[in-house]
Amino acid sequence: MHMDREALNDYPPGLYGVTAEIITFEPDQQIAWTPHGQLDLGHVYGYRLEPIEEGTLVTSYPDWRRPSRPGRTPPSSR
Repeated sequence: MHMDREALNDYPPGLYGVTAEIITFEPDQQIAWTPHGQLDLGHVYGYRLEPIEEGTLVTSYPDWRRPSRPGRTPPSSR
């Protein structure tokens, strides 16, 4: 995948590539991954799927609670 963190104003590397490791896969329910590469921060991103009358409700979520570097706090905790 190609990423860009400049919009978050926390790292200035511009565009960079990562490899996504799928860590959760429940067909028709959920998929989650963690990116590995230049900025290996331990973050998790995912989608939850829920059937509803109109089709499927998709909820996107980030999980930044597991920083991979000592002393780094998730952005939501700053």
